[in-house]
Amino acid sequence: MTLMREAGQKPADFAAEVGIDPDETLYESPKRRARSLFSDDLPADERKTALSVQDDRAIIFREPDCARLVTDSAASDGVAIQMIAGPGGARGAMELHGGRLPASFKPGHYKVYYVARIEAADGAQADAPAFSVRIHDGPSGKYIAERTIKVSEAASGYRSFLVGPVELGSYARLWMGHAHDDAVKAVWFDRVILVPVK
Repeated sequence: MTLMREAGQKPADFAAEVGIDPDETLYESPKRRARSLFSDDLPADERKTALSVQDDRAIIFREPDCARLVTDSAASDGVAIQMIAGPGGARGAMELHGGRLPASFKPGHYKVYYVARIEAADGAQADAPAFSVRIHDGPSGKYIAERTIKVSEAASGYRSFLVGPVELGSYARLWMGHAHDDAVKAVWFDRVILVPVK
């Protein structure tokens, strides 16, 4: 055998990856601070009923190479999930499951905001994709909302990106991932904000 996987990795390269123990500091949890209030870009009337779902409830994919918790002074609690593009099509991503949402969450109709920021590469095109978000409904087996955020929409500071409104239940999955585009060095996820819709 000369190649492994669809990406064409050589067996010797694979063996080199697994033959080295990772740096133990990758698994140390960053210290969180008291959570700050909602950001100014969220409408004032929505802040009154909004539910904040922090990154500590997320499942992180491609950890630690492409996504991991990091200290981030700009994040609402001082910690965020940083996602980068990796080799062979790998990319950092995270997912929140409806069953892991706070106890105050009740199934219903919500506006869903993903709070995130990016670090664009030098010379990044404004229309290049920065990251994608989508919401999957378990009972129907379908994605009920999707959005790709472009570099021109994102910023180095955190912004709230609306996806929905949608019907959310305990079997929903809220996913976010790096676009795997050279225009974006990194994406940081802070939290999801759920605003009930009457």
